Amino acid sequence: MGMKPARGERTCPSPRFWFFALQGRGCTLAYDHVLLFNEVRQSLRRKPFRLLRGLCQQLRVSKGTLEKAVSAAAGETFRSFREEIIVSHVLNSFASRPTRTIKQISRALGYKSARSFARAIRRMCGLPPKDLRFRLSQPLLNEYSRTAKVDVRQKRRASSRKTQSIPSSQK
Repeated sequence: MGMKPARGERTCPSPRFWFFALQGRGCTLAYDHVLLFNEVRQSLRRKPFRLLRGLCQQLRVSKGTLEKAVSAAAGETFRSFREEIIVSHVLNSFASRPTRTIKQISRALGYKSARSFARAIRRMCGLPPKDLRFRLSQPLLNEYSRTAKVDVRQKRRASSRKTQSIPSSQK
């Protein structure tokens, strides 16, 4: 990322989120919570496994400031906001790549083990990943079987029409 500041040297927050507000003789540093929240959301969508501490270091803001920005913009805690993003990634992964294993999905989301991933998903959704995948696949399987039955019926009808339309002298 960047170099660490020398001892006693202070790092400057990222200028995208802050502005100076003059108050009396001095000036204070204030943050635009909407801009900060948008940056947090984009960062978590790219890498949903990012922790609060890592994001604070990346964006050069304190934990309190980041939590206030998420709370003000989303109306929920950083943890619950991050969990929503993780669940949406999991659901998208199950839908777009149904052949991927739970272990592959857990690694892609930054979990060190499939067991910790399963625990987290169970806490967030109330179901283990295997059951969640099964529930998501049921509407797709039902739709597939319904369309497959329609295709079979149409093929049978078409073949019966062909045999009916052939004159008996040609049979």
